[in-house]
Amino acid sequence: MAGLWLAAGAWLGWVAAQIAFRFFPWFLARWAPDAARFIAYDYGYGPSGRGILASISCGLIFFLAGILIHPLVEGWNRAIYPASRLLSILAWVGLFALCGAAVNGLVHRPLTAPIAVIDNLISFRLSDPAAMDTPMAKSLRASALNAVEDLLPRRHRLVVAGYDEAVTTVRVLVDFEGHWVECTLIGDQPIYCRPLD
Repeated sequence: MAGLWLAAGAWLGWVAAQIAFRFFPWFLARWAPDAARFIAYDYGYGPSGRGILASISCGLIFFLAGILIHPLVEGWNRAIYPASRLLSILAWVGLFALCGAAVNGLVHRPLTAPIAVIDNLISFRLSDPAAMDTPMAKSLRASALNAVEDLLPRRHRLVVAGYDEAVTTVRVLVDFEGHWVECTLIGDQPIYCRPLD
């Protein structure tokens, strides 16, 4: 029985990576065809390695859940106090939350964190133009947006345009009401932004 849990966890981790690295670009090309020309996801060793690690992590966590299912169910059935029952449920839910955290850290965070960084950077630049000389602006690398400063007041949408093999350098595509900008980040640090039109 624990072997089935192991297989289910490994499959879940693999599917999560496929959704992020393979299905999303396919969906994006149909949902926003005007952005598709700038999108280039490559399922190389970085994404596949992250998918394998997510598979292994979730597989092991689910395997542990499979081993613990009988003691936890017994603890639930035989518990005299409500707190004991709650503890059994929390232990069970905690295992699945751990799997979710592993998938988030390995697969989703490298793709979502750069979007949040650029969005926050645009908000910072719009909030106080005089703040460009402050230490905060330097730590945020606010000067990365200098080349596209005239577009900043427009409404914007963001999506990951691509990444390097290790998924450490990420390109974020920003749509300023039809004007396209690409921002490059290494880790969570913006390096530069450039107009694509």
